[in-house]
Amino acid sequence: MSQNNTFNNNQTGAPTYGQQGQNPYNQQAPYGQQQAYNQQMSYNQQQPYNPQVPNRPQPNVPTPPSGNNNKNIIIIGAIAAGVIIIGLVIALIVILNKKDEEPSTETASRNTREAVTEEVTEDITEERVTEEVTEAATEAPTEAATEAATEAATEAATDATTEEAKDSAPAAPAATVDGLSDDLYSEQVSIDGKVYHLPFDYSLISDEYTFDMADYGYEGGYVMNPEDKVTSTIQLENPNVDEDLDFYVGFVNTSGEAKDIKETSIYSVDFDITWTETTNYPSVVLPKGITWGATLEDVKAAYGEPDDSYYSDSLHYWSYTYEDDDYDYDVQLTIYEDRGITEIDLSSYKND
Repeated sequence: MSQNNTFNNNQTGAPTYGQQGQNPYNQQAPYGQQQAYNQQMSYNQQQPYNPQVPNRPQPNVPTPPSGNNNKNIIIIGAIAAGVIIIGLVIALIVILNKKDEEPSTETASRNTREAVTEEVTEDITEERVTEEVTEAATEAPTEAATEAATEAATEAATDATTEEAKDSAPAAPAATVDGLSDDLYSEQVSIDGKVYHLPFDYSLISDEYTFDMADYGYEGGYVMNPEDKVTSTIQLENPNVDEDLDFYVGFVNTSGEAKDIKETSIYSVDFDITWTETTNYPSVVLPKGITWGATLEDVKAAYGEPDDSYYSDSLHYWSYTYEDDDYDYDVQLTIYEDRGITEIDLSSYKND
């Protein structure tokens, strides 16, 4: 109880440790009797932290230049830069003046090359123009001569062709043959000056115009029964006429018994001289003198308008067909614009 009073009555500090009269912390004064912090030795008055350590040698640091020295350096540098710039300007002016006064070697070389090139070009151009003029002068008469020769050759060939065509052209319409009727439907025709009436016996012309049934696959001949017919597919040949003459006939057996074809009659004849190269072909004349070479006008003047007609645009010929009222007999004519009649085809059906 008394101890507590002691604690309470101590207003200046704490009671001693355990009241044993000892000073805690190495016999220092009681906590309450110590000097205040502010009463202790100030920081500046304390001893250095390690006064025992000897001073170390300090490095030899150069003393920085003062402000005046820096200004002097800047001024000197500016003066040096100005001198360099002035020198460069002077050198540039000298170089430019030198270039203006004396052209460089490269410029002189280039000028020389241009002059030489221009001279060579002029020489080449003059030579080429000369060659072209020479060629033109040479070709002009050559072309003219060639054209003249070509025209002359063409004209000569044309004339020769014309003459040949005239030589091979059919003769003009012949005069009326004695004994030949003027009636187209009379079934009469003149062959080499002889008048024949369709149908007529083959024996009447067999001496001049022949055929061989072996050419048609009948080695032993061909037998025809009464009233049998073979259409115009048998070609008659004559070694004395143009080999390109086409002369086809049709056969009919008008008798009452079977006979060999060569013993029968011809009911149709077809003469075609379109492809012949000479005038060596038989003379064929129709009533009113119509024959090879008769024109379209000649035919119409003799027989009037045809019962049927056809025109070939590619070959330029007309095909005229005339028939009697009973259709027992017909005449077909091929008439070229430039050659007249070149084909005569006659057929009689009265024995049908």
